[in-house]
Amino acid sequence: MTGNLFEGFSVHLCWLNEFSRKLPPNIMRLLFTLLLCLFVTESFAQETSLRFYPGMVLGDGELISVQPPTDEYSAALQIFHHSDGEWSHSTTVLIPDAAPGTGFGQSTVLDGDLLAIGAPGYENGTGQVFLYRRGEDGWAMAAIEVGPDTTSGFGAALDLHGDLLVVGAPGNNSAHIIHGPGSDSPSTYTVMADMPGEDDDFGSSVATDGERVYVGAPDRDDLAGAVYVFSHSEDGYMQEAELTSPGNFRFGRSLFVLGSGNVIAPAPGLTFGDRRQREEGPVRFTPVTGPVLELMKGDTGEWSTSIALDSLMTIQGAAFGRISMQVAETYLLVDEDSGVNKYTRNEGTWTLNASLESEDNEGGLGRAIAIHGDQVALLASGPNYGLGAIVFTDANLNRTGRLAMVEEVALASSGPADCNDGQADQFGCSNVDMLSFVSIEDLGGGASTRLNDIWGWTDPETGKEYALVGRTDGTAFVDITDPAMPVLVGDLPLTEGARPSSWRDIKVYNDHAFIVADGAGPHGMQVFDLRTLRDVQEMPADFSPLTVYDGVGSSHNIVINEATGFAYIVGAGGSGETCGGGLHMVNISDPLSPQFAGCFSDTETGRSGTGYSHDAQCVIYEGPDTRYQNREVCFNSNETALSIADVTDKENPIALSNASYPNVAYAHQGWLTEDHAFYYMNDELDETSGNVEGTRTLMWDVIDLEDPQLVGEYYSGNTSSDHNLYIQGDFMYQSNYASGLRIFDISDRSNPVEVGHFDMVTLIPDAPGFIGSWSNYPYFESGTIAVTGIGEGLFLLKKRDLGL
Repeated sequence: MTGNLFEGFSVHLCWLNEFSRKLPPNIMRLLFTLLLCLFVTESFAQETSLRFYPGMVLGDGELISVQPPTDEYSAALQIFHHSDGEWSHSTTVLIPDAAPGTGFGQSTVLDGDLLAIGAPGYENGTGQVFLYRRGEDGWAMAAIEVGPDTTSGFGAALDLHGDLLVVGAPGNNSAHIIHGPGSDSPSTYTVMADMPGEDDDFGSSVATDGERVYVGAPDRDDLAGAVYVFSHSEDGYMQEAELTSPGNFRFGRSLFVLGSGNVIAPAPGLTFGDRRQREEGPVRFTPVTGPVLELMKGDTGEWSTSIALDSLMTIQGAAFGRISMQVAETYLLVDEDSGVNKYTRNEGTWTLNASLESEDNEGGLGRAIAIHGDQVALLASGPNYGLGAIVFTDANLNRTGRLAMVEEVALASSGPADCNDGQADQFGCSNVDMLSFVSIEDLGGGASTRLNDIWGWTDPETGKEYALVGRTDGTAFVDITDPAMPVLVGDLPLTEGARPSSWRDIKVYNDHAFIVADGAGPHGMQVFDLRTLRDVQEMPADFSPLTVYDGVGSSHNIVINEATGFAYIVGAGGSGETCGGGLHMVNISDPLSPQFAGCFSDTETGRSGTGYSHDAQCVIYEGPDTRYQNREVCFNSNETALSIADVTDKENPIALSNASYPNVAYAHQGWLTEDHAFYYMNDELDETSGNVEGTRTLMWDVIDLEDPQLVGEYYSGNTSSDHNLYIQGDFMYQSNYASGLRIFDISDRSNPVEVGHFDMVTLIPDAPGFIGSWSNYPYFESGTIAVTGIGEGLFLLKKRDLGL
């Protein structure tokens, strides 16, 4: 697209007819809101969420979406039926006995008229399994099976074949086999490995073909993993075989039985969050990905393994242990970077047979997969502001239908909308006007692209303002000088050899952008000359970096002190000098030739004692502590604590202090007041972990750098997770995921007052979680505030003059 992003633009909403397309945009959106409210009220119980979750199963002409409970919504089964070539909502079955935070829906399995749903976190990890049976009047509760003891995690994995239910309980390294589940007199058998280890995670996956039972223990032998085969006899179930992996691949993380009786076992490898990474420290190592293995019993009765697929590297989320795969009688479906792929076995070799690529508004296609006969259901988690949609195909991945819980609307780029009566266009607001909105597609993104970080640059020669927008697959450069008519100037893709990832971070020094990415492999630090933007003739242009600093591979964030010309790469991992995940210091005074200058990490902090820094702010200190005035000081958010360091001497940095705080979950990021006397910090995970009851901001008095004091905790009126905050003057600008941009008056430093907001996620309540606003940049002289919405796009906003 060239020139103005809105040139020749017309709004299209998929459900509007030709007449409504001729209406003014504001009238169309009002109509949409009214119809949506009517649709939701008429079609669904108001106690339930409207989102599709990964817990879904497919039956004969029936799709069941399992919805976990939250503080706002009851757990439920949303049931859809296929009739006359269309899928439509049929019934909602509320499950009031399922409690939030129990993992309800983590495992779900359907066979015939019996549905089993696991809740392994019930009663502090005792766990339970809900059994529903379909009768003439629909689905009804049949029984609730409860785990044998505390911490067993009963229900973490399930499989069902006819009248045989297998339940994994990895908390106590066991699996439970129930004959006649949901009947008046079920029989239960418990199996364990013949020679169990203490931390094998035995029972984290299970499978059965109705005769044998297969149980995975992915943490066996220092995360190598194992799969156990049990067969039924008069004495119960006996261990028939123990199969192991050729490497440290966490073999047995998930299991599937083919029609032939062979077993498919993906081995995801060592991933972020695994025990070894937690023990060694969150240095963001490059994940070790393993193969997909096939288990089979030979003619002599011996079990063996062979490689079905060489590597899981291309599977979306494999680096974080999330593998979406499903098997039918004779084929595998795998969620891969390019979409969903089908593999079939031909003369002993598994080969690619068919593929389905994501289309527009199908981000996250394949997040969950369900198969029944020749029908396939694929969850696309991205559409509808993250509410998701289901794409139906036949066994060859030919599309046959699509289903959403609400009428689908693809957010489209649009122009100004003032905030009136709590609404700006379709977005909730207060004292914040929308100058324009640019969709992910118009920022150069594809169907699965998401946004992340944002920074800004003002050209010192022309005065033009630019938004530097991070995407999962690169960086977009947008001229926002006229914020009502933004222009995509060009795109900088990720480093060659790197892979797309959720985390990209951008900072600016001396008219150059410095860009890093986490979980991206050999990405390094890209350096881009922003003055290039002055002379672009054909837009959008394809850019290349000026250079790539390879002293690090992946890294979570980059911090720059423009007053000194030093960059601080934090959360580094993979190749290069990781500095324990702390400050990897780089002299960037010559942007063309960045030079490594040293390391700093406070090993008294971080989840694993490595001094890992998630984010930081480094300044020439001008605060009240006279001992450190005119010194270069970094304020680091180190997972478990605030860490303060004097880094003036790069060869001999000094830890000045560290301080933790109550109910810590993950010290994420923070920013100083302009007088360097207060530091405001967010904890990203305290809301999702249940440590606090509302969105919390921590307020530190840093008048004494060697003894910072927590002087207060501010709780907002909602429960959304907080992410990034920045301060300009007496205003604090918070990007709080589902509740969007929140603006606070902090003239009274320990008593913030919310004075404005803009909510870009309108269909989802302000609950803990990771959708909505990622970050913001409030430093443009024009007053334009640039904000990224993860699944939405770029919002250009302006705070009203509040007379404060």
